[in-house]
Amino acid sequence: MPNSKPQLHWSQISMYTKCAEQFRRRYVLGEILPPGVGAVSGTGMHRAVELDLTRKLETGELAPEEEVTEKARDAVVGAFDSPEGVFLSDDEKAEGKDKVKAAAIDAAVVCAATHHQELAPLAKPRIIERKWVLDLGGFPFDLSGTIDCDDGEAIWDWKTAKRSPAEDEAEQSGQITMYSLAKLTLDGEIPTARLGYVVKTKVPKTVVLETRREKREFAPLVRALERIADGIDKQVFPFAASMAPRPWWCHPKWCGYYKTCEGVCNKVSVAV
Repeated sequence: MPNSKPQLHWSQISMYTKCAEQFRRRYVLGEILPPGVGAVSGTGMHRAVELDLTRKLETGELAPEEEVTEKARDAVVGAFDSPEGVFLSDDEKAEGKDKVKAAAIDAAVVCAATHHQELAPLAKPRIIERKWVLDLGGFPFDLSGTIDCDDGEAIWDWKTAKRSPAEDEAEQSGQITMYSLAKLTLDGEIPTARLGYVVKTKVPKTVVLETRREKREFAPLVRALERIADGIDKQVFPFAASMAPRPWWCHPKWCGYYKTCEGVCNKVSVAV
């Protein structure tokens, strides 16, 4: 009998912990918004990397750089031209859709080329885009995710960033903890985990951060997931705007729900 439990991805867990109201609007009420420009550009790079490493897995050689960058470009163009479109902030609307689209294409192409030149040669892929699901027993949901690149002993996750990550970024990553738990459950071993960053500075550069979890580090993750599961089950969805100081992501530039959010103080009338 198929497992009918819902699945939670890291992106959903991260959203709940950053702003549970955003989670409620997106996953409980089903108010699906188009992806933002940064997400679309990042997806373009990921599609290009998938092509590049799949070719390496099949032939032992990376794809030609022109083919890789074309894949990135096509992914961004496809997102902008799709019926759903792309979410634009007020500043981006003022700049103009065509200009924003061109910049997003350029960013995806540059990131794809940089990855192809500097990070892809480091990867020794066995499985590309490895999807996994973990049954957590008494939990009301399963954990699920996709490992960008699994080379047997090590797992890679590809990132883009505007600035270099902190030196302890991999050590502090809940996503890495969750993916390492998945690898342990699936294959019986805790992997080396690597975050491969393309940093979008004026001259793009790459950063690789490596870490390895210990078994004792999985217990806090499971306890946190228990709290999240309980909150979702009891429909506890606090606003990010209620935090002090208000986090940077609670802003119309980064959240498509902002202008209709009841948690934004200047949008709510109360009797005093």
